[in-house]
Parts: sequence; C-alpha cells; structure tokens
Amino acid sequence: MDGKILFVDDELEMCFMVSNLLRHHGYDVVTAENVDVALHAADTYPLSLIILDANLGGEDGFKLMTFLKQNNPDTPIIVYTGTPHDDADIKKVLALGAHQYLRKGAPLDELITAVQTALNR
Repeated sequence: MDGKILFVDDELEMCFMVSNLLRHHGYDVVTAENVDVALHAADTYPLSLIILDANLGGEDGFKLMTFLKQNNPDTPIIVYTGTPHDDADIKKVLALGAHQYLRKGAPLDELITAVQTALNR
C-alpha cells in the first residue's frame, strides 16, 4: 500500500477506535473530524482508501464523497455510517462512486474485510 487510509468521522471516539484497529492491521491511517480537515488531508497525502461517514456534524458526507471521488477517481471510498438509509439511498451512494456501504455497529471484521477488498481491487 503506497498511500494512507483517510478515515473521516466527526465522532472523535470513532476516529480513535477505527484508526487504532486499522493500524493494528498494519495500515497507515490519517483521521479527519470534518470536511475541511478531510480536504486538507486529501491534498496533503497520497491516499489508497477513503472511509467516511455520511453525516459529519451537520455537513453532508455524500457531497464530500462526490468531491473526493472527482479529485481522486482511482481511490476507493467506503461509506461507513450510523445514519440509516434505505436500499434506494444505498444504490445512489454506490452509483456516486462509493466502493462499499457499511453500517456502523456491524462487526469490525466486516470493516477490515471491506478495507482489504477495496485495496486489492
């Protein structure tokens, strides 16, 4: 893996937990708690993967995802959110360029499997 994983979530506890989990599995991780920090990180580091929440403290994670996808078209994006979405919404997110959609609260090994799959595609 050449670049970092960018993990974007406004919940600092979630950033801490997931970044530590990913580091434990050997990944280089940078976290962002809002859109501005995420955009700065995307401009600063080569990214291998982006994991982001749909709701970033009132900011729209899907708009951020669209912008990041336009500027990093080859970087897979996993939407990892606690915000409930129906099947139609999930299909839209995938059509916008998300590699995968995962719900927070799912077993963490599902997130690790999604990361491995996205990086090995």
